[in-house]
Amino acid sequence: MQFDLELPQFTPAEVLACTPGLGMDTFKQWIQRQTVMLSNRDSVRRGRTPVYRGTDVIQVAAIFELTQQGMMTSKAALAWQTAIQGRLIAWRSGLAMHDPPYGVGVYFWLRPETDELIAQPFSEGGDDPLEHPDAPDVLILFRTDRFILRMIERMQKVKSGKPAVEPKPLQQPSPFLGWPDLEAHGKLDTDDQGRKVMIGLTHEETIEYLRSANLDMISRLGGPMLYATEEEKWAAAEREFELEEKHQHALVRRTVTT
Repeated sequence: MQFDLELPQFTPAEVLACTPGLGMDTFKQWIQRQTVMLSNRDSVRRGRTPVYRGTDVIQVAAIFELTQQGMMTSKAALAWQTAIQGRLIAWRSGLAMHDPPYGVGVYFWLRPETDELIAQPFSEGGDDPLEHPDAPDVLILFRTDRFILRMIERMQKVKSGKPAVEPKPLQQPSPFLGWPDLEAHGKLDTDDQGRKVMIGLTHEETIEYLRSANLDMISRLGGPMLYATEEEKWAAAEREFELEEKHQHALVRRTVTT
């Protein structure tokens, strides 16, 4: 592991940059309440600008990731202390061997009777990673080795002035009407042949409506008019309006009857 995790080099802002989604107020509360036990607690008390180690960043990020999966903050801190921190120590001491894409992870769950946190380590390369008689159907999987590698990559990016996580480009909603749009707005039904149809319309009418609506959108966006004449265009618009009314009336009837 080439990245020096013991070197104090991360400002509070850089810690947060490595942990997208964590706010400064929450970070300060965790320090005050000792949810996180960071390496330079004394310098914070003396009023100095704190500088944190890579191991501190990994601790903060691990607890935050677990809380994002629904684990209480106190339990997430306990998970770090009892299961995750030891693996990081093994990495730093050279006692742990990591062979991507496999590695070591932990299953976490709470015992319902006692609220006790259970941690079951496993190897990702194993055939049956979870062998525990009390394991519930719903639990939290923490891929420890993968997480450590990902955090090292994030820290390297932040120290080189790059974002820890590349922002995903915003997907512009399509102006065209399709099956996902109709389904999302509860406008679809299934006919007796198992085909998707707009409520109140036949399959053929649904295809006709979609074709007309999308051809009209092409011309609105500055594309070529895909009708032979203006008369054909207006006839298609009237037919589209007729089908839309038929569909809306069927929606109203269904709402009233249900």
